[in-house]
Formats: sequence, structure tokens, C-alpha cells
Amino acid sequence: MDIPDSVTMASGAASLASQLLTDRRGTLVEKKEYPAERDVRGEPPRVGVFRVRLRHQHRQNRDVKKAVEYSGD
Repeated sequence: MDIPDSVTMASGAASLASQLLTDRRGTLVEKKEYPAERDVRGEPPRVGVFRVRLRHQHRQNRDVKKAVEYSGD
């Protein structure tokens, strides 16, 4: 069997497997719920600081107080 034949057979197998799963399709999907939007006009701008863990070669100490001072809060 050459490559085009194997690709064609694999595509057919995937199609048959998909047919077997049609009655289960979408049963695990959950609708995302988001908070209601609110009008923030007239409110002062806010800045968020998020601290994340990165791989060890990227680790550095972050000065959160300095970041807050820089943002003007």
C-alpha cells in the first residue's frame, strides 16, 4: 500500500468512526456564562497586575509595589 492509498483508507476509517459518534456529539459542551457588562464611563481607569509562574529560566523577582507606583495608584 502506498501513501495516497493509506491516506484514503485512514480518511474512510475516520468517517466511519465519526458516524458512530453522531448521537454523542455536543453532549459534553457547556455554555459559558459571563458576568453582565456594566457601564464604567466616568470611573477612574484601573490597572490589574497578574503574577504567573514561568519556567525556571524565566524566573525573576517582580517588585509589585514598584509596579503599583508606576501605574499611579
